[in-house]
Parts: sequence; C-alpha cells; structure tokens
Amino acid sequence: MGNVLDCSSAGACVTLADAQKEETENYERQHGVPSNTRPSSFDDLDFSVLEKNMPFRDSQLWKIQRWYYQNYGMECWESMIVPSFVTSNAFIAQQTARVIAGYIRDTIGEGNYTSKEPVYVIEVGSGHGKFSFLVLQSLVEMSEFLPVLVEDEVPESTIENESMNSATAIRKPAFVYLITDVSQKALEAIASHPAMQTFLETGILELALFDAEESTQEGMYNPLLFTLHPSNDALEFSTAAENSEDEYPPLFICNYVFDSLVQDAFRIEDGVLFENRVTVQTVSLDDESPSEKYDNLGVRAMENVQIEWKYRDYPVPRNILGNYYGAERGEKGDEEFNSILMEYMKEAKEEFCNDGASILIPIGGLRLIQRLERSLPNGKFTILVGDKGYGSVGEMKGGRDPHIAAHGSFSCMVNMDALSRFSKKKGGHCMITPYQEGFKCQALCFGESGGFSNLPEFSMAWNEAFAGFGPESFSALQRAVKDEAPDPSLKLTTSLLRLSEGDPDVFFKFKANLVQHVSSGDLTPSAWNDLREDVSQVAGNNYHLQTAKDVSFEAGRLLMAMKDFKAALHLFSHSQATCGDHPATLLNMG
Repeated sequence: MGNVLDCSSAGACVTLADAQKEETENYERQHGVPSNTRPSSFDDLDFSVLEKNMPFRDSQLWKIQRWYYQNYGMECWESMIVPSFVTSNAFIAQQTARVIAGYIRDTIGEGNYTSKEPVYVIEVGSGHGKFSFLVLQSLVEMSEFLPVLVEDEVPESTIENESMNSATAIRKPAFVYLITDVSQKALEAIASHPAMQTFLETGILELALFDAEESTQEGMYNPLLFTLHPSNDALEFSTAAENSEDEYPPLFICNYVFDSLVQDAFRIEDGVLFENRVTVQTVSLDDESPSEKYDNLGVRAMENVQIEWKYRDYPVPRNILGNYYGAERGEKGDEEFNSILMEYMKEAKEEFCNDGASILIPIGGLRLIQRLERSLPNGKFTILVGDKGYGSVGEMKGGRDPHIAAHGSFSCMVNMDALSRFSKKKGGHCMITPYQEGFKCQALCFGESGGFSNLPEFSMAWNEAFAGFGPESFSALQRAVKDEAPDPSLKLTTSLLRLSEGDPDVFFKFKANLVQHVSSGDLTPSAWNDLREDVSQVAGNNYHLQTAKDVSFEAGRLLMAMKDFKAALHLFSHSQATCGDHPATLLNMG
C-alpha cells in the first residue's frame, strides 16, 4: 500500500511516486504503509487509455475493483498488499463486541426467551475474516451476560442459569454472526480456516455471498435473500415475509467497505458545481477475452494504473441541480441523493468561502442503505460504519482532487457527512466520532422513532468504545510507541499488549523487546506469570493469515525463553501446521 493517485485539476497526471500531499502522508502514517512501492520498471510500462473524462461513478475503476476482490479473494491480504490492521485487531474487535452485546440486550432483553429467530449481526464485506473471528471470540467470552433463546419444547428448568456455552443453550444462541462478501473465494477460505470451525459447528457463525452493490428497483421493496453456509438455510428479510413480526431488526457492520464502493466526485468553485471526471490509463489489457480483461493488471493492480482528473470543462447547469441524479445520470432511485448536492451548494458560500471544495458522494454506500431501508420490515435496522473519511462538511474544504490510496485495489475517503444527512432525511439517527483525523466510526439507526434512546445499552457501549479513546487512538498509540520508544520497558510493552486485548500483530511488533527482557532474567515471579497469561491470550487470538507473520513461532520462542517448554512445543506444532517446516521450528521442537 502507499501508492497514491492524486492528480492536479489541470489534468496533468501526477504519478504514484510523485504524490506527496499532506493527506497522502497522513494516510500512509496512520495505516503503516510504506511510502513507495512503485515498481522499478514503472517508467518502461506501455500504458494505453482505458477511458477518457468519465464521471467517476461510471468509471471502469469500479469494475477493476470488483474483479480484483472476486479474482484474488484471500490472497489480497495473505500477500500483505491490502492493509488490514486498523480494522482487524483485537482492540477494535473487543470494542465492537461490547457494542453488539448492548444491541442484543436492547433488542431481546435479559434472561432466557422463547423465540423463533435470533438477532442477526451481518458483517458486509468481511474479506479475510480476521475481524469476524476476534469479535466472535469476544462475544463468546461475554456469553454469561447475553440472553439465551430457547425452543418452545425445551423446559425452562433445563437451561436456567446456563450460558450459551452449555450444551443445551448453544443450540439456540441469542445471535447469529453472518459473514458476507462479494468474493466466493474469500468465503471459501474463511469457511475452511481452522480458527472458524468451532463457531461454525455451534451455529453461531454462518456465511453467505452478498453483493453490496446489487441494484434495486425504484420504489420496490426487494427482499434481502441470503443462502447460508453451512446450514444451507435460506434467510429472507422482507416487508412481505409471513414471519417478519418474529424477526429482530438486524445489526449491520461495514468496516472499510464504503471506501471501496462506487463514489461520485465533484468540485465546488466560485459557487459553481463541477463534475470531476477521470481519465484512466492502464497497461495493455486483453480486450479479446472480456472475462479475463483485467488479468494483466495482476495482484498489484493499481500499480499498473494511472489517473488524471479534469473538472473545469464539466460545470453542472444550475437548472438541473435539483434533478442531477435520475434516469440519465446514475441509476433509478438515485434521485433521493439530489437534495444532498443541493444542500452542499446552498452551504458553499458560508462553509467554503473562496477556497472551494472537493465533494465525494458515496453512491454505493447510500444505495446500500437505501436498499436496506426499503427491504427490511418497517425499515428497521442499525448499521455500524468504520472508515477513513469526512465527518463534517468543513473537512471537504479546499481545491483538491479525490485522494485515492492504491494497495492492489484502491480506496477513497468516505463522505460520512452525506451518510448522516441521508439517514436524517429517512427519519434515521446518527452518531459519529468527534475527531477529524484518521479512522472514523459512525452508527446509523433507522426505524426507531425514539432513535438511540430506544437502544440505551448499545448507545452507551458505542460512546465508550468509539467517541473517546477509540480504534484510531489505539492504532496511533501503538504506532507511536514502536516509532518513538526504541527500547520500551517491559511494563510499557505489556501494558500496551493488554490494552490491545492481546492482539497478535501488536505482539509481533514487540516480540524482540519481550524476548530481550525475558532473557535478561530480571523478571519477578509475578511478572513472569503475568507474561505467560499475556502470551496465552495472544495465542488464543491468533488467526493465521500471513506466512510472513508466524505469531505461533514467536510466541513459542518467548515461552521457550521462559522455560515453559510444554506450552512452547504446542505453539511450535501450530507454527509447523500453518507455516510448514522451518529449520528453526524443527530445531526448537527437538
């Protein structure tokens, strides 16, 4: 990651290595991205124009995006090309699990209940599944505080005071966590991952193919249909469904999803709205094989793409501002987004003065929300959004082209202010992270007349998790300790590790420091035992994804230094099973 396509308004292309704007530097710093992964042969590549001066929403970039994830699946993350730490660490997973637990308790109540359906927690665009695994780990640990749903014929006495871990209660958990993705390859990899098997066997976890960008017919209440794996059940959410009154409103999770869905780009300058259009050049593509058209781009696809932006030739006439989206521009149903554009134009003079603005409209994210609102019974649902983006209109001030981060695929900043405006127009309610820098969190609630006051435990948990010291603060802290404290004390390292909830990536970053402190022999017996507990938690949270990060080996090496040979041998065996034979592993195993 770290290649940024950021081009001047005059239309001259700024190549990946030349992008040095502050926004780019911030993104790279916040996400731990190398500053330059430009291939050495870049200047020698033969580029051709794929499209010229296209509205961003209609660009083939979005087709490349879809092809990329469908074609490569888990390989995007296994190869460490697409970043994942910010939304896939144990800290954010624990915080999210607390929010989910609050939502379940608000929706069902406390104790044991007879019901036909659990609460569905639906993660959209799960990708590699690491976040899902860590959330499920946390939810299982919270099971004694969660309600249990029981079947009618089961006597109440048989489950009294039992958690969902018990043999009886687990048959009807209070929730089902549904992993969805547009990539069948990614889902198959998650379904076969050893860390997921217990959750699949107990029925807490299901998987389903889901296209977040599937079109919906204007004015139609199209049902949401999921074919679940491994149960093979058909899950339908619909206003017309016979059992809709028995269904609890679902909770959706969209982390780093909206930044990869279709967006539209505009510039506001001197009170005029301009379409910001894109010209795309790529290495030569195979036009004779449409199904394999983008294969020449490879797993580092966006390194083989150049972009130019141009807006001055494309002003939007004032007489169509209120009807910009419609049959000729965008899809049917997009007319609901016209009012957002109108509001930005009305506020332009006060908010942007003479500086202008760069406006992104998250068409794909808005369409997904629109689809859920039309399809779910009474339009009732809640959605958690986590992304890099703009939380207020003032953050979009300034004359610049869209920031596009290239990391195999690509991602854009998300206009969360537009999401808030749209939800309020639909009678919804919104909470959003108060800080402007870095990763932002947002909660959108629909169909609840009382808003978040009807979800008190959810709201309290969300504010505690995301409104103060949240995922961005944690990510920045662990990065600062690594960068600014070359030789942290054992107390600092273990405190950070515990704050991370035993995150394997944090452990991996500080593994050498931990081994150094253990080898010094200065640990007290209590510190020795506490560190064993820390390593045990790290090992339990390990979701093997990248061969280059052999957490089991490093944890085993630390335990070996601590003379806990039995536990070390277990971890070396796990390393051997996941990463294969390695001389160091075999030597340590004896």
